Amino acid sequence: MGKVGGFTSFAAEAALWIAGGMLVASAAGAHWATPNVDLAAMIAAPTPSGPHATGSPTPKPTPRPSASPTTPLAAYLAWTKSDTFQYQLTWTGTWTGRTTTLTGTTTYTGASAANANDCSDAYSWISSSGTKGSTAYVLIGSTGYDQSNGGAWKQSNRAATDTCEAVGLLTYTGLTDNGVETKAGAKLHKLVVTDAIQFASYYEKFERAATGRTATQATMTVWVNDSGMPVFLEITGSDMETVSGVQAHATFTYNYTITKVSGVTIAAPTK
Repeated sequence: MGKVGGFTSFAAEAALWIAGGMLVASAAGAHWATPNVDLAAMIAAPTPSGPHATGSPTPKPTPRPSASPTTPLAAYLAWTKSDTFQYQLTWTGTWTGRTTTLTGTTTYTGASAANANDCSDAYSWISSSGTKGSTAYVLIGSTGYDQSNGGAWKQSNRAATDTCEAVGLLTYTGLTDNGVETKAGAKLHKLVVTDAIQFASYYEKFERAATGRTATQATMTVWVNDSGMPVFLEITGSDMETVSGVQAHATFTYNYTITKVSGVTIAAPTK
């Protein structure tokens, strides 16, 4: 659930508050070891799991095209619609909020995994003032599990729209192949958002508006190999957010590295 329903949200969850004259940010995904999150209990694979979202996106449909895709873009879009859709990834991010007098930055690190409509997310954050925290969740069938700061897992009913944030991002279909470029030493196809306004609206609704976010400007790039399988994904953007009655202009960048697209298992937490 990219922080959907009763679960905490990834980028949309960036929280900004003023305490002791310090601006503190807290959203989704920092570049530091995830504290107190038992990733092994969440996903039965070597790589942990990451961010989830809530809102308009719904689990991808199972129907797939009968003809074999002929281009990397077509293959990627077919993968997003397949009932064998699965991934495992890690991600990092930076969120910066600014008011008229204060600035605060939060960095994140996380991991996410999915197999069909089941998924898991875990991430931790640290703010420029030193505040730390972590969130994890697992969605299996009609059941959701939620954990905060390494505490006890809480079980609840999963809403029909609950999904992991990376699922909502990876299944966005309004993309165009912008050609081949070298990234991290590999020649990959660069898929870019076709309509920036449409994507920004999608992303704003995808991330729940608990912080009163408006004026979202965002774009996404997905790098895929010749077979159309995703290797990297990046989100960049900005918006206005209201936290504790204070208007803040926020900018954010989130980078995802997809490590697996098969052999992924999602397991319920054991403790």
